[in-house]
Amino acid sequence: MKNTLACLLLFLLLLSCDKENTIRSGVETRVSGRVTDHSGVPIADVKVKIGEFRQKNGSLYVNEYFERWIDSSSTNSNGEYDFLFKTTGKGSSYTFFLANSPIDEQHYWGGTNGIPIMNLGGSFTFSTNQFFYLYPCDITFNATGATGFPLYISHDTTFFSDENSRINSGSAVAKRIYISKYYPQTVTIMRAKTNGTMQKATYSFPASNAETLTTQSITINETDFVDI
Repeated sequence: MKNTLACLLLFLLLLSCDKENTIRSGVETRVSGRVTDHSGVPIADVKVKIGEFRQKNGSLYVNEYFERWIDSSSTNSNGEYDFLFKTTGKGSSYTFFLANSPIDEQHYWGGTNGIPIMNLGGSFTFSTNQFFYLYPCDITFNATGATGFPLYISHDTTFFSDENSRINSGSAVAKRIYISKYYPQTVTIMRAKTNGTMQKATYSFPASNAETLTTQSITINETDFVDI
């Protein structure tokens, strides 16, 4: 009985040991495609990245985790990219990403979740028309008619730092957002009341149709807020 129990424990221990499944090094894959907006306008300088992941197989699970970025490129003036990457011998899978514009630039909107590259050693092609250029818009907020500071600015195509998203008083303050020239824009102001209730106020303005800096002015009143 003791021998049987010992053998069973050893068997379970061996099953639970992780085994790494890696792809041999030097497998070369071509990655290409084109990035545009819905009108076919090419989007330049979009970062294209290849991520390497490593998989460990256990007895009851498969765990895959990010290892490193192994290669990258950017779209050219025609929105095109075309480059080669090689496997390192340390990864078990490779994933393609189109990155969002960095927060300190914000010159385009778009990005992809990771797309697994299934045909390593061949050609991987991905094109999209779901990106668009962004242009700066400076908004002057006048919040003399509001209370409950700080107020927080939210906008669909703008990445804010915590400081840049806040309106701390009723004094007029200018904040920059980044907008598409094609679409009407909506800016939302959020706040928390002293009782913990969250509220929002929403403001809209038409599409700019401009590729230069534009300006807007928004007056925030107490009556603009509704509970959410």
